[in-house]
Amino acid sequence: MSEAPVFESRLSKLEQDNRRLKPTVGALLLALREAVAHCLPTR
Repeated sequence: MSEAPVFESRLSKLEQDNRRLKPTVGALLLALREAVAHCLPTR
């Protein structure tokens, strides 16, 4: 059995996970930024 197909399969899975995680992480960062901005005193 060749290792290339296994590697390709894992790479494909990683890319799929990456595409799913990016928007989630972006949304979390935006929510965190809003929370921090809300807690800080305004000048």
